[in-house]
Amino acid sequence: MDQSRRCRACLCQDVQLADPPTDVSSLDAIWHVLNFLAPAGFVGLVTATGAKLVFGRSLRSMAWRRLLLWALVPTALVAIVGLIVTGRDGAMSTYAAMAAAAALGAWVGGGLSRQA
Repeated sequence: MDQSRRCRACLCQDVQLADPPTDVSSLDAIWHVLNFLAPAGFVGLVTATGAKLVFGRSLRSMAWRRLLLWALVPTALVAIVGLIVTGRDGAMSTYAAMAAAAALGAWVGGGLSRQA
């Protein structure tokens, strides 16, 4: 395309922007989804591991995988909702909500809410 459009990052000059590719293979789609969910997985992993280390006695009877699931699922859901609400991936408000959702999920799923 020979149309000049303004770049959002630099409003002072006209920049030639390329059109994004429209054909995405199934492997590319899988990589996109995995890369989208990677921050949620990392936050859930750190939350579950940290909860097991900090609250080891309270969470002795709970398996680490179950705690990971309780931290990971709400975090992934918040990432999806954040994408829908903000219209883009990687918003800081979404990351803050992901951390809160992981902590709340581990708290409820780990049974710490019943012990408090």
